Amino acid sequence: MHDVGIEQIVIGSVLMDNAIFTLLSDKITAADYFEPLHENIWQICSDLIGAGKKANPITVTPFLPVDLKIGEMNVRQYVARLCASGTIANDAVQLADMIRDLSDRRAMQAVASELGKAGSGDPGELAGWGIEQLDAIVAARTVTGTPSLTMEQSVARTVDAMARAYQNDGALTGMGY
Repeated sequence: MHDVGIEQIVIGSVLMDNAIFTLLSDKITAADYFEPLHENIWQICSDLIGAGKKANPITVTPFLPVDLKIGEMNVRQYVARLCASGTIANDAVQLADMIRDLSDRRAMQAVASELGKAGSGDPGELAGWGIEQLDAIVAARTVTGTPSLTMEQSVARTVDAMARAYQNDGALTGMGY
């Protein structure tokens, strides 16, 4: 259960407009990506943007293996293609929700698979373990479908977003133009 195309569009959107990351960072994490390269790129973007730096094809690629090939493309070409596949903020938010849903479904499949492999054992204990694992997936979300945050994390993200907005030379935050 994955859609690499959706992952590409979401990462491309952030590479085009880092303000979109603020809209998405509460919805998805690097671990939600199915494709390991996309997980790595998302984490690099998160680290760069979190440090107040730009995340774009030029700043991201030095952190990726130089000799990596994706089909016929080298890593620089691939990251540039990701950027070209980006979309507007509203679409990126909806696609990020899809990435999170697919990630949760993979986690639920993993729980079911583990239960299926267990074979023998106390059914009550197995059911209890399964329920705990599924509860953890549910608990990671709030009513709105975003991961739970502590008040400290929420305040820190808000202050960081405000600081980035003030550094934007009067341009609207979240607008790619």
